[in-house]
Amino acid sequence: MGFNNMSDSRALVWFRNDLRIQDNPALYHARTEHQQVVGLYHCTPLQWDNHQIGDNKRGFITECVASLKQDLERLNVPLITKIGEDYNSSVDQVIRLCAELNIKHLYLNRELEVNEQIRDQLIKKACFEYGVTCYIFNDQTLLEPGSILTHSKDYYRVFTPFKNAVLKRLQASSIEPLGTPQPAQPLPLKMQLKVKQISDALPKNTQSCSYSWVAGEKEAQRRLNDFIENRIQDYDAMRDLPLQDITSRLSPYLAAGCISPRQCYRAADNANQVMGGDNQGVHTWINEIIWREFYRHLVVGFPGVCKGEAFNPSYSNIPWRKAPNDFLAWCNGETGYPIVDAAMKQLVNEGWMHNRLRMVTAMFLTKHLLIDWRLGELFFLEHLIDADFAANNGGWQWSASTGADAAPYFRIFNPTRQSQRFDCDGKFIKKFLPQLGELSSKSIHQPTPFEAQAAGYQLPIVEHKFATDRAKQTFKSALNDTPLTMEHAV
Repeated sequence: MGFNNMSDSRALVWFRNDLRIQDNPALYHARTEHQQVVGLYHCTPLQWDNHQIGDNKRGFITECVASLKQDLERLNVPLITKIGEDYNSSVDQVIRLCAELNIKHLYLNRELEVNEQIRDQLIKKACFEYGVTCYIFNDQTLLEPGSILTHSKDYYRVFTPFKNAVLKRLQASSIEPLGTPQPAQPLPLKMQLKVKQISDALPKNTQSCSYSWVAGEKEAQRRLNDFIENRIQDYDAMRDLPLQDITSRLSPYLAAGCISPRQCYRAADNANQVMGGDNQGVHTWINEIIWREFYRHLVVGFPGVCKGEAFNPSYSNIPWRKAPNDFLAWCNGETGYPIVDAAMKQLVNEGWMHNRLRMVTAMFLTKHLLIDWRLGELFFLEHLIDADFAANNGGWQWSASTGADAAPYFRIFNPTRQSQRFDCDGKFIKKFLPQLGELSSKSIHQPTPFEAQAAGYQLPIVEHKFATDRAKQTFKSALNDTPLTMEHAV
């Protein structure tokens, strides 16, 4: 295509949770349509504070941005990094950069949560006022939210029919990830110097555990390839064992956008064809990708979940206990239930937790302790290196029985049985609770009072049967809108 002037040949790509060069729609189309491309990443610490994003993810994002900058240099695309406060400052910064660099075309990938949608409406309005053309692409989902609806034209509320509809569409459309764009034309030397001068140094975070996770797109691709080649075939049988290195551990990279769900799905589907088309491990992992998709569609279809609302309004009046000491014991891994405590130690020490244990710990907080799921949701966001609002909120509401297609309130995990089933020899527990290292594989799941005292370990802060009976009665009464007896309200 031809260009009338240099401002038409130059585009700005605003990177957010899409920190990669492969299969990046905004970058790909900006480069396809324009000779010169400039990238921007705008850091918003105040917005991170408001969203409860903790040091682990902040440190990881900073490292991923540094990796992205190196990757973009190979494409002759300089990345400007700026620091502001919140999303309003992001909008101001984008418009200012377009003016400073004489850019008339802005490319970005859509984000789905309420605050992010409001921000993107503001940037569209500002672009219109200042004569900048704004192009927005779908990136965070396999299929555009709103394109998969029920027969009554509503968003799906139940996972299985949603999954079936998604798989049918994927099989019919054969989604292929976009490749890496061709290198752009270098900016004029004067413009290159200007870009370097206006770029800020992003804050260093020395208190996070992100150093134990290699950042960036190359590592994401390496992990995906390794998982597909060596472990996906056993995923169905082994995925619930917390000490086995069977899961992909791609969640931090998906959350930061170092890899896309399209790339994950295509790699898994291709592997399935090689394996004969019916590998249960592949099917199960694709199911997990679609659960992630499900929660993202729900965020768009039911924006109240972004405002702290229960997805199922029938559970809006649960009388959650105000029990700060019990909540602190849960946070610190001092509940007296070894599998719960070991999992919480893993979260705090590694910034990550095995998915089976996320369900166990979340259900313990909401059912055994009857503490509001929103407190646990925020604690996870503060510590997880893969902190992702839609997936985290969906998982917590599933465990608390307040969400879409959630676990029924009367089905409550017995943490001791979960431990015996998925950590039968207690090796995971011993890794994070070394004081229990001398206990037998039988005793370690539920130490006797004598064994706990000898090991310096906490006695259970609540008895299992009492806790589950209390939870069932509380949920049942809330659903029936009947008052609780004092026995169950304690």
